[in-house]
Amino acid sequence: MQCLGVHLRTKVYAVNLLATSCLAAQEAPSDEKVVELAPFYVHAWHFDSLDLEFPGDVAVIDRQTIEDSGSVTLPDLLQREANVRFASYNGKSSQAEVSLRGFGENSGLRVLVIVDGQRINRPDMGGIEWQMIPLDDIESIEVIRGGQNVLYGNYALAGVIQITTRRGGKMRTRVEAQHGSDGYTRESLDHAGGKGRWFWDANATYLWDTGYRENSTTWNRGLSGTLGRLFGAEQQHSLAISATLTEGYMQFPGPILYEQFLESPRQSTSKGDEETEYLTGLVTALWQGDYPWGDTQLNASINFRELEWSLGGIFAANDQWTATLSPRAKWGEDGQFLIGGIDLIQDGIDFDDFLSADREIVRAEAELSRFTAGPYLFGLKDLTDRLTLSGGVRYETAIGDYVYQAFVEDQLRPYRQTNRGEIPNPNYKNPPDVDPSKSYDEQITKSGVAGEVSAVWRFTDTWSVWSGYDRVYRYPVLDETAAYQGFELSEPVNVDLNPETGHQVDVGIKMRQSSWSASASIYYLQLDGEIVYDNDANLNVNLADSRRWGGDLSLEYDRKKWGASTRWSFVDAAFTSGPFTGETVPLVPYAHGVSSVWGRPWKWLEGALFYTWSSSRYQGNDFDGTLPKVDPFHRFDVRMSLEVADLTFTLRIDNLLDRAYAPLVYRGAYYPAPGRQWRAGLRYQF
Repeated sequence: MQCLGVHLRTKVYAVNLLATSCLAAQEAPSDEKVVELAPFYVHAWHFDSLDLEFPGDVAVIDRQTIEDSGSVTLPDLLQREANVRFASYNGKSSQAEVSLRGFGENSGLRVLVIVDGQRINRPDMGGIEWQMIPLDDIESIEVIRGGQNVLYGNYALAGVIQITTRRGGKMRTRVEAQHGSDGYTRESLDHAGGKGRWFWDANATYLWDTGYRENSTTWNRGLSGTLGRLFGAEQQHSLAISATLTEGYMQFPGPILYEQFLESPRQSTSKGDEETEYLTGLVTALWQGDYPWGDTQLNASINFRELEWSLGGIFAANDQWTATLSPRAKWGEDGQFLIGGIDLIQDGIDFDDFLSADREIVRAEAELSRFTAGPYLFGLKDLTDRLTLSGGVRYETAIGDYVYQAFVEDQLRPYRQTNRGEIPNPNYKNPPDVDPSKSYDEQITKSGVAGEVSAVWRFTDTWSVWSGYDRVYRYPVLDETAAYQGFELSEPVNVDLNPETGHQVDVGIKMRQSSWSASASIYYLQLDGEIVYDNDANLNVNLADSRRWGGDLSLEYDRKKWGASTRWSFVDAAFTSGPFTGETVPLVPYAHGVSSVWGRPWKWLEGALFYTWSSSRYQGNDFDGTLPKVDPFHRFDVRMSLEVADLTFTLRIDNLLDRAYAPLVYRGAYYPAPGRQWRAGLRYQF
């Protein structure tokens, strides 16, 4: 069930109808003058007008909210504006793991993140590089909770975060600089515009952050741009090509014990040599066309990452890439239509494990790949003026090739170090022999079926109720199945690791009025064979069946000069089979909420106060609930913006009361969140 195309323009998620298709020009085209293009949206043609018509929980963040938020990263924004949980191993949000619908360990593997119709999730358990998506480039964000596998496929078990970048509009240039505590600095330059049938956008960003904790420095610099054109006599077709390139560095401060956490959460257990350098790139192409019989869309992308990291005495190079091609078509009109499409995805990983920090001798190497094909159909019909029925089905197959060669280590070095100095190694061989006990060559094929059916009844112009059923699934990523990154598992490749599959039922009610907006929903998710790393078995396994009872609530009020909102998620997550039957799923709080109040006493001045509360939870990998629970936490954040002509001054203070807390804890290993931090910025737009 997808929302997609809902566009909200009031301060906090108020509703504004987007009834036209994407990229319609606001005035007749001309090659001699500048024309302002309408906002560009990527959508799945499903419930692409009114929020009341969407059968599910959705939060939409528009461009104005992004600018007013004072946020510097996408996770910062989503935490405050959509009540999305994040947790990080280094206290930074740049590679924080996202969580929706009551998942704890590896929660980000159940949330699909899409930029202009293309997924950016990695093929391994690594997190998303959120810095690839500068907020300056974003036009709108849709957070859709619940299973979305039919139209989106793998990863979309718990929800989808869909990001639409900015395209065209009137000519504008913006320069921004931000500085703050703990060695933070960020500068950016953005330019966008349109002329005739052409539109473009370009952005350059640099960031340096020494970090709240010791040995947690990060920096990155990135370039991004979009070039597009409208075609056809009525500009009913469009082509847009976007590219992003980001280079960065990140240190890992490591976990600390609870006693160390109480003493000082800033301290680090690493020596400053646990780190990663990365180069990431994303190129997307999107063609959209409107025809008398319906619409077409063709998405294509290439997403690559080059990683070099040192962690726990392992020195590695990890090159990843993903190529996608996703054609789809819609036949019919808004009240009755059929969508058909197929997603073709090729993932690849080339990995080198080096013997030492000089990275001259390869100890092991891996080549892993997976091809995924997922055809799907989705249909919608208005049974009456106020009652809509929709549903669809997808069949997806993934074929993976896993090749790993570990070399006999005694044959790698030409010389040995002794107390008499360096002597020739009699066992040296070039090339070295492959160690068959640690190596493998496997091909694994897995399949998944998704289905959904939903109904929406708009019983007044401002109220609707909805219900839906989803059959969901999620494939294990490549390094859940196979050990190849230097961290050995009890089975080098687990051919018996199967996809998670399950069933989800949602029921909800919504209200949208001029000043008020509210929604409430409850859901039940039953999952077969939830994939978890079993510390005792030293293996990723289909640990047990599980179930989640939960609900999401939101209430928002907007009086133009002031407003308030509150968003809450509740869940009871427990295992229903195996040795841990009845035990709570680790790292899942039963309640998490974000509330805010904001005011704009004058047009040039605005301020906001945010309050976040999260309940206690069991530590990671504590399946039997014997370890002390992670303490609940709460925090206040404030922001202010002051506008003078074309200048905007912003100030943020996060964790105002300097609360010490750790959202991520694994078997006594604490990963603290930052204490109080401030960020001040100046933006000039002309």
